[in-house]
Amino acid sequence: MAPKMPQEYFDLRRQQILKAAWECFADKGSRETTIRDIAREMKVSTGVIYNYFKSKEEIIEALHTWSMENKAKLFEDLAKKDSPRKSLEDLFRLSFECCSESDFKKSMRADINVWADALKSMHLIEKFNIQHEYLKNKIAAFIRDGIEKGEFRSCVNPESYAEFVIAVIIGIQVQGALVHDFSVGTNFKNIKTVLFSNNWEHEDRT
Repeated sequence: MAPKMPQEYFDLRRQQILKAAWECFADKGSRETTIRDIAREMKVSTGVIYNYFKSKEEIIEALHTWSMENKAKLFEDLAKKDSPRKSLEDLFRLSFECCSESDFKKSMRADINVWADALKSMHLIEKFNIQHEYLKNKIAAFIRDGIEKGEFRSCVNPESYAEFVIAVIIGIQVQGALVHDFSVGTNFKNIKTVLFSNNWEHEDRT
């Protein structure tokens, strides 16, 4: 009987596989990527991959789960801040200033490739809907809190504004992946200014 693998090693190996899969999805697309490609990226045999995942579809689902866990941790940290305004500003900063420009574009290419495959799977579409609803509710909660604390104008509809924020984030992701001369670093501050323009109470106009 083989010795039981320590949980820390198991979790680390799973994350390594998911990261390798993400690299492959960015380069080839999730549809064209094979288990052999992922194993080659990790410099291991395909058997190693199959020890953790039964199929590529299971890897894609694990990536969605991992993404949700990361989002939950992010919003848990943002909720600790006293200012909803600061929470929203940090949400954008952490979304678009968390890595280099080239890494961001590569990550967004992987995202778009997975989104394209999701159109062919009702199961994955449901996963995306769950993520969208989660993001909308969390962002809307910041807006409501901001209105109560006098940071946001009372006329702002929290749910509608949350949908707008999500649309802007996805739009930036698509442009970052597909538009050659689009610089996330250069455009980030201008986009944030437009996004929050005329919605803050006591806005600093200096």
